[in-house]
Amino acid sequence: MVFELWEYENGHTFLERHPDAEVHQRRLSELVERNAQHVWTVEAASYNEAMQLLYDRKQWGHYRTIEEELGETR
Repeated sequence: MVFELWEYENGHTFLERHPDAEVHQRRLSELVERNAQHVWTVEAASYNEAMQLLYDRKQWGHYRTIEEELGETR
């Protein structure tokens, strides 16, 4: 899985790159602010791994998964 980070003046968008380039471009136009700049691309085996990599990049600490938030264990 490939994820992209787009940043703009008041925030950011982090999304999975769609394998179909045309679909991906349509998603970008719908989800990413017009003045956003692509600043980072990362490969990860899962959404949770990608989020932890984003948290590492932003120095936000540990990313708490949905399971952790709900107190669930596997």
